[in-house]
Amino acid sequence: MDNFKIIYQILSYLEENMDKEKPDMSGLSQEKLGVTEARFYNILRILVDAGYISGITFTPLLSGDYCINSFRPSITLAGLEYLANNTTMKKFVNTLKEIKAATPGL
Repeated sequence: MDNFKIIYQILSYLEENMDKEKPDMSGLSQEKLGVTEARFYNILRILVDAGYISGITFTPLLSGDYCINSFRPSITLAGLEYLANNTTMKKFVNTLKEIKAATPGL
């Protein structure tokens, strides 16, 4: 399971919904992302703790797990920067691959 791919999908989804007055958050679910409920909650907690998203609050349970108490996620400036840097890095890597493929002997 590529956690960074899931993180990128979540942040991209939130960024795409920024223009909508009533964003559709049905695309942000463990089913849509193809992950377990535990992984979904853990990744959301990581994103909130890192400051990449806001609008989600968690309530600790006696079992040590968490449940989502409030779910109105939105991307933060740090989340937008993550997407920008991630996209830039992907373009850079792809450019290097193209140069290597086009240049014999590299």
